[in-house]
Amino acid sequence: MAHCAQSPSFLLHQVTCQFATGLTLFGPLTLSLEPSLCGLVGLNGCGKTSLLRLLAGHDTPRFRSY
Repeated sequence: MAHCAQSPSFLLHQVTCQFATGLTLFGPLTLSLEPSLCGLVGLNGCGKTSLLRLLAGHDTPRFRSY
């Protein structure tokens, strides 16, 4: 079976999750996920669910202009 290059399913560039208080949950995160099985592992409270909610479209990113 030949391997065909595919576009990533998700491509994130310099994504940061930060609370209104200024506490940064994660980031800046640059990530490319291919359409295959993968796992997300991390300590409690490190932002796994927040990241997945962003990827699923349940939360919307807010953009900061500098």
